[in-house]
Amino acid sequence: MPSISELGEVPPPVEAISWDRREFPSPDAEWRLVFHGPFEWHMGATGWELALSRNGKADREAETRLSEIGKGKGFRCPPDTLPWSHL
Repeated sequence: MPSISELGEVPPPVEAISWDRREFPSPDAEWRLVFHGPFEWHMGATGWELALSRNGKADREAETRLSEIGKGKGFRCPPDTLPWSHL
């Protein structure tokens, strides 16, 4: 018989989401992913810059790679983003 073994996070309501900065701590609180600096690159399409820190210190190597990957259009951050979810 099917059963629920684990419950996942529920994303916050759209009204409660910041349109300037969104922070996502990892479940173990060691990492923090921050979407910041949103910009419109084409008629309502928004890109974000990313910052990654570990134990409160910026991971500059990862940020350099992320800025190369997101060059031009940035990264998407829909309202239901849960970056640490494995569901």
